[in-house]
Amino acid sequence: MTPEITTALEEITTAVAEEATAMAGVWGSMGGTTEMSFLDTLSISVIGFAIVFAVLGFLAIFVFLMGRVFDMLAKKKEAKAEIAETSVPAAAKIQTGFPLPDNQGTGSVTLINVTEEEAAVIMAVTSKKSGIPLNRLKFNSIKLLED
Repeated sequence: MTPEITTALEEITTAVAEEATAMAGVWGSMGGTTEMSFLDTLSISVIGFAIVFAVLGFLAIFVFLMGRVFDMLAKKKEAKAEIAETSVPAAAKIQTGFPLPDNQGTGSVTLINVTEEEAAVIMAVTSKKSGIPLNRLKFNSIKLLED
């Protein structure tokens, strides 16, 4: 360190020590002492712990109440969504697709080792999974694959 920094640190240390001595003098003139008995330190510690635990208790209650408030808000939002779902007619929710034009036929499907019922299930599942209405899908053939 340079001599200027060393001198500055010594001046700061001296000033702090003088201020601490002055504060001890003020404390002493107010009737206080710089030494505390065991009971004084114990009572101050107990009061400090009590304050800390009280603040932690208030924070715990606050967090609990905020959780309840957010739960109530979520329930209200769910109730509004449920009301909105029930107000829309069920027919409007079903994806119905567009009717085929008069000049377009429904086509035919070649079934190989598959019954008509199995083919109907395969077509319905394909339509549901793809999200495409059944009247817009064209099946050329459905074949049972042997393992």
